[in-house]
Amino acid sequence: MKSIKVSFFFLILLTSCMVDEIKENKGITTAQITSSNKDYREWAFFLYYTYKVDGIVYKGHSSQKISGKNLDDFMNRYFPLVYSTKNPGKSILLITPNDFNRWGMQFPDSLIWVKSKLSF
Repeated sequence: MKSIKVSFFFLILLTSCMVDEIKENKGITTAQITSSNKDYREWAFFLYYTYKVDGIVYKGHSSQKISGKNLDDFMNRYFPLVYSTKNPGKSILLITPNDFNRWGMQFPDSLIWVKSKLSF
């Protein structure tokens, strides 16, 4: 149990450092959802994505609360992404209205359909 708590704390610390780096060196691009996998928490899915920065392809993943019946609606779709211009391998996918709010961006009309597919 102690190792789970330590692992969780370490994950939170890493995520916080990545967010700070992206905020200081923010770039914006689009990512394509390429596949998915059930998240360990059982109520969410990992969405795996690819994106290009300066001709180099990067991969990432994002845990999202999506109903399993709606998962196919996200496959091969494009979504905005913020990344670190200092280290483009660090990225955060923007899907929900809250994602956009956290980054001071307006939720685009083109993604209105997403609201009905997510499990909030």
